[in-house]
Amino acid sequence: MSTLLKMIAKGAAMWARIYTVGLPPDARDARRDEVDDDIWSMANDGDLVSHNRASLHMLARWAFGIPYDLVWRVEESAEARRREEEWTKESARMPKVLRVILTVVGVIAVALALIRAAEMRKVNSIKRRLWPGNPGGPFSEDSLDGLPEPVQRYFLHAIQAGTPLASSLHFSWSGVVRDANDTKWLPVEVNETLTPGVGFAISGIAKLGIIPLKGTAYCFEGSARTKVWLANALPIFDAKDTEHHADLVKRLAMWSILVPSALLPKRGVVWEAEDEEHLTATIGSNGGSIRLLLTIGPNGEVREVLSERFGQEVGVHEYIPFGFIVENERHFNGYTVPSSIRAGWWYGSENYKEWERWTLDEARYR
Repeated sequence: MSTLLKMIAKGAAMWARIYTVGLPPDARDARRDEVDDDIWSMANDGDLVSHNRASLHMLARWAFGIPYDLVWRVEESAEARRREEEWTKESARMPKVLRVILTVVGVIAVALALIRAAEMRKVNSIKRRLWPGNPGGPFSEDSLDGLPEPVQRYFLHAIQAGTPLASSLHFSWSGVVRDANDTKWLPVEVNETLTPGVGFAISGIAKLGIIPLKGTAYCFEGSARTKVWLANALPIFDAKDTEHHADLVKRLAMWSILVPSALLPKRGVVWEAEDEEHLTATIGSNGGSIRLLLTIGPNGEVREVLSERFGQEVGVHEYIPFGFIVENERHFNGYTVPSSIRAGWWYGSENYKEWERWTLDEARYR
């Protein structure tokens, strides 16, 4: 990010904090988070940055948006006063016990809203820290010297010659996942930032009938957590123990397949070829080495990926096989990666339990 772009981004963020001062916490924090996300998206829009238009675009959005921001502030203040007046009138007619109950409920609702806003800020902060400044140098076939032919075939299919070597991926995916009780499939839409070997951060939404379930997850700097909120108001799931951390570390390694450049030997990955179709990639991690077993096709395309994850989600408190079959692939910015998969526990056995199906909708590498 250029110096000018950083100055404009800080100015726009400061303006959002100025015109939201004094508003109710839920409206204030929601508006500030919305502006922060908008700023981050513009600053990391590959098309705008590559054409040196990001600074001008952000400055124009800020300048021309000021009148609308002020109108929004006036309307929001009026709405807050109206709600306060209605509450005062209604509370005067309520029995004392009911007023106390509603007051307690209101305090709890505000506290939950603040906690939810804090969670989103943390996840967005991790996403920004996982998104590096610039990619590395171009990919060259010479970097594959000494590797078994099937491994070379995989990389030559996955990375186009001359493609900048990315270390991170920001992507969106959609599909279905099993619910916690393993009784139904839930549609889901997710945005994720992933840096193999470092961490990932996720924000997404699922649907339980007509009720939205909003969730976040991250694995970063030795900590991991997954949290789900019912209707964006009530926390219904929160996992952050050591077993959950162990599982997300394995997930991070498996999903590295979406960033082929991060699997090059120069990144510390050790490759072996069992035969023309079966490869093993050994990835180092803080918890020890993690092995990925890949099945590839005649052109080097990935067909299956198998490893293991901690089976807490299915009630098993140990590592069990987890894998996915690749149904399709797509090209993004010089990379060819799996774009449609079906994944599940006890992969490759008669106990196989399909757990998720997803499609890669958009991907940006850096």
